[in-house]
Amino acid sequence: RDANLGDEERGEILDVIANQGHEIATIVDDLLTASRVEIGRLNMVEELVALRDEVKAVIEPMEAPIPCDGDDDVTALADPARVRQIIRNLVNNARKYGGPQIRVVVRTYSSTAILEVRDSGGPLPAHEREAIFERYYRARQTPGVAGSVGLGLSVSRTLARNMGGELAYDHDGTESIFRLTLRAA
Repeated sequence: RDANLGDEERGEILDVIANQGHEIATIVDDLLTASRVEIGRLNMVEELVALRDEVKAVIEPMEAPIPCDGDDDVTALADPARVRQIIRNLVNNARKYGGPQIRVVVRTYSSTAILEVRDSGGPLPAHEREAIFERYYRARQTPGVAGSVGLGLSVSRTLARNMGGELAYDHDGTESIFRLTLRAA
């Protein structure tokens, strides 16, 4: 125990360590998923998944609350663990590289369950809008932000497609939008 550190400083250091631990766990999870996909051994289940509940499970432990807007009863046919992995990757991506305002929107359109992670950041250049989903691709660097491994979006899109869905990027002139679509239940 360092006598020079106050309780507040020790608490801040512990928070940093905990956050780094979560970051490492996410990277390891993505690496394992990418490896399993590559060798054709990715196991997935299909069940009813309440998207708002999965969003809540991911964002509640985070230090800064992120609002979840839209419909309350959006249910998809998907693998709940993989849906949480996608949400975690998209929210972490928005927190690192997006604008300061982040929100999640869930809704149903026709037979599609839609989950969007939106942030107030500027648009990606046209040449990066598909490239960001390539394995190990790293988009433009954000000053003061540590670089990524470049797996999260690639893994997330692969998971979405393996569940019969899609993951795409868009910008509506105001917000960057990562849109996950899955089969509605």
